[in-house]
Amino acid sequence: MPITTVGYHISSWEAIDLRNPNSTQWCPAMLTDGIPATLGAVGEPYLYAFPKPRAFFSEPYKGVCLVEAFYHTKPFNSWQLILIGDPLYRPFKKP
Repeated sequence: MPITTVGYHISSWEAIDLRNPNSTQWCPAMLTDGIPATLGAVGEPYLYAFPKPRAFFSEPYKGVCLVEAFYHTKPFNSWQLILIGDPLYRPFKKP
């Protein structure tokens, strides 16, 4: 059975070593462990730049794809946050 989850970790600089196979940062480590999608920061975005978890995770339950959930719930366009995964990923797609 495939993993149907999205990793969410509020921390700075957790996505700067994506290409380093030995990285222990959140994003590369979760991707190595098989998580299908995550979001992370490549700098210091400050807490208010992250999507609110309750709003972000309620979107996929409605059948919204990953990129739409991220876009709808992020407070503003930030050059510090990245979304990693298939943008059309729908972990809870409605039939």
